Amino acid sequence: MFSNIKKTITDNHTQDAQASTIKNFPYLRNNRFLASFRQQTLSDLAFKQWINQMEAIALQSIQIEIHNLPPTIKSSMPTKQQIKNCSQQLKKQDFFQSKSRFSNISQLKTMTIDEEYQTWKRFFGAYWLTSWGMKLGIHQMHKTIKATYQVSLDKLTDNKRLIHYVPAEKIKKSSTTNIRKMIKNSYNNDLKIPQLSNSELSQLFENFAPIWAIDVKTNQDKIGNPQWIQGMQQAVIDIAHPNIFHYHSHTRFNHKNLLQLNYVIWFPSRPAESFIDILSGHLDGLIWRVTLDEDGSVLVYDPFITAAAIINIILQKICV
Repeated sequence: MFSNIKKTITDNHTQDAQASTIKNFPYLRNNRFLASFRQQTLSDLAFKQWINQMEAIALQSIQIEIHNLPPTIKSSMPTKQQIKNCSQQLKKQDFFQSKSRFSNISQLKTMTIDEEYQTWKRFFGAYWLTSWGMKLGIHQMHKTIKATYQVSLDKLTDNKRLIHYVPAEKIKKSSTTNIRKMIKNSYNNDLKIPQLSNSELSQLFENFAPIWAIDVKTNQDKIGNPQWIQGMQQAVIDIAHPNIFHYHSHTRFNHKNLLQLNYVIWFPSRPAESFIDILSGHLDGLIWRVTLDEDGSVLVYDPFITAAAIINIILQKICV
């Protein structure tokens, strides 16, 4: 089943870029956070949870890939439940029943994460050469950002141009006590990864939702909703219907597994600021990330520029 699914997905170029495939285990996928556990000695229960996490990521990615197939092909693909049943049978056989389970576990522990580097560019030193220009550009960008943050908002822009995007008034925020209790309980698992229900995550996203103050000089500065229009080769941003999206992730910091809340906004484009501006082009965006400590308090806020590829993430709307 998985071989046929992979061939269909590859032939139609609908691969999902969020997680890496794992050689010899087509029903599992990985990311850098989960891959970091391969260096740990895990209890039997922790190992089982680790496998289940990778299986869940794989099922999600496969559903995204099938969803993006042409309708005529999509209708012939296995159902989500069929894929899940097959995955569970293979998982049980490979890691809990088979005589080769110890070999499979050892193979999983030595897996690597897929790279986006191209061998020929490495061979000719293309990455080394271009890194100098990148370092210079990033250094200059850091200087500009620091200088901007040292000036008050009133002096930076005309307040008449500011557009504020705020959470809906109907949202009822949870108390600090409830958030701390929620986060504390989320660590009650063998891997000590904060695991929350969809409703709990929604509460957290609502509690920490930022207010966006955008200096709108042109329509390129307006938040919009990404969409594909039939017949067009690129996604476009519909500024008539602004949306803010979110997704959660995890990180490891000082040997702790922490929850991250990511808020994403999209703009139609990023106009070039100079003759050579590698950040300019069609589509632009920003992610505001909130990393929560184990006690539910904010450890750090950090913004970073998005890349167009992230549009493949399953994004969930929040009220605006």
